[in-house]
Amino acid sequence: MQNSEIVYKIKLLGNLLELHDENPFKVRALQNAYNTLKKVADPISTMAPEALGALPGIGKAIVAAIKEMSETGSIKELDHLLEKTPEGIVEMFNIKGIGPKKIAQFWHTMGLMSVGELIYYCIENRLKDAKGFGEKSQKDILEKAQHYLSSKGKWLYGRLEPILKDLEVALNSSEITRFQLTGQAYRKSQIVDEVIYIVDAEEWPVYIEGFELNDQDDDSMIGVYKEELLVTFLLSVEDLSKEAFIQSFSEDVAIETLFDISKLPFGKDNDRAIFEALNLPYIIPELRWNQDLFHLKGEELIKEEDIRGVVHCHTTYSDGIHTVKEMCNYAQDKGYEYIVITDHSQSAFYASGLIIERVVQQHIEIDKVQKDFPNLKIFKSIESDILNDGSLDYPEDVLKSFDLVIGSIHSVLNMDIERATTRLVKAIENPHMHILGHMTGRLLLSRKGYPVDYDKIFDACAANNVSIELNANPQRLDMDHTMIAKAVAKGIKISINPDAHSMHGIDDIRYGVIAARAGGLRKIDTLNAVSATKFLNLLKKK
Repeated sequence: MQNSEIVYKIKLLGNLLELHDENPFKVRALQNAYNTLKKVADPISTMAPEALGALPGIGKAIVAAIKEMSETGSIKELDHLLEKTPEGIVEMFNIKGIGPKKIAQFWHTMGLMSVGELIYYCIENRLKDAKGFGEKSQKDILEKAQHYLSSKGKWLYGRLEPILKDLEVALNSSEITRFQLTGQAYRKSQIVDEVIYIVDAEEWPVYIEGFELNDQDDDSMIGVYKEELLVTFLLSVEDLSKEAFIQSFSEDVAIETLFDISKLPFGKDNDRAIFEALNLPYIIPELRWNQDLFHLKGEELIKEEDIRGVVHCHTTYSDGIHTVKEMCNYAQDKGYEYIVITDHSQSAFYASGLIIERVVQQHIEIDKVQKDFPNLKIFKSIESDILNDGSLDYPEDVLKSFDLVIGSIHSVLNMDIERATTRLVKAIENPHMHILGHMTGRLLLSRKGYPVDYDKIFDACAANNVSIELNANPQRLDMDHTMIAKAVAKGIKISINPDAHSMHGIDDIRYGVIAARAGGLRKIDTLNAVSATKFLNLLKKK
């Protein structure tokens, strides 16, 4: 057994004992042992007990634990603790600077069960209000948790995109003469686990500022950019654009049935020029994961500039960072025609959900703020919790007071498909519900979401004139883009909503549009790609 594995397990044992509030003296002994063992260069597993015992902080119990690991590969006490600790909680120990006491608080007080849920909790601005935390610690924990998740090799496209822009500045300043992003990142896949560039260069390897080379051969370089992003550079052997074009399609696409690869034109500047040379309609990168969607015309699909209204925005009335007026200012500056203020409802106590009296207060404030924005329509909304029995979270007279209601599940997520579907369908049938929010409750790279019977939910939405949200938060992107075509075929409108908890959260609409295009969503099937007047008329049809 390697020293690193022994040291890791000693540290983990101490952390888990502290997490479960076990003997503090034992915890301290393990911490001391860890601090000693991590400095040992000789193979720990083959050291004599006497030699181990002579090391500072290494007592008989630690020697026995090391012997047990060396003989069996594990420690029974550690295995027992791992059995009663959720996997996501154990993973949190990998986040630098977060110890057992904080993790216990995340788990037992806040109900967080994974690194992803912790990240989302911070993004929704909730951690800063918990005992022992604040805005500074929330920001610090968010950055460290995101860095850890990224270091695992899988990236949310929303977080990857700005790093790629930075990298391409470095590429333009290098000796690389041409480069083309390809593969998953070029397709803007929601989750990217491989970043590949096809490049031209007169000399090889090439120095790129911020890039640390790990491995190379005659036509490739693999390394890490800015200490976090693993990147592969492939030297163009035949023709850069042609090679990037071929790799831009998913492995699930049988491109040999679509193109005669041997006849692909040479020397083109980009893949659009290749389509033109082949006299074929252009297939946008987002669609190249599924050849069943290749018939769709890119000009018909939803574009970011087509979105005319910002639907689903939280404010300081619940767990948002900015006020109603600040959110409206930002939306207007971005050129939107309307904004839908959508705070949490009263059951969402963890997010300062609005009791009825505060609903009234907010509506009065919205009416007042509206006078300052003659060119921006402000709609009054609520993200009403769908309760365990499928009912919405206010009496009928309160629900009537909103221009529209978004219904979402936030609690009791551990459901089977029948329970989840029944709960959602009942909510959809409520005459006051207009939009179904984040349909499966998933958090990408963190939580799978509850299973649902899509056919039953889509039938219920179609029958009750309820639209479905495509939650544009890069960590949600829920509904899943693969379900868009089926929903639209039943006449259901899709609303691309940022679920913004801050002004800049509105910018997440971009990632919702990317996901929508990957699913083939057209402008005419998008609820908030219409004027404020038509938007209101569509709601009134309810």
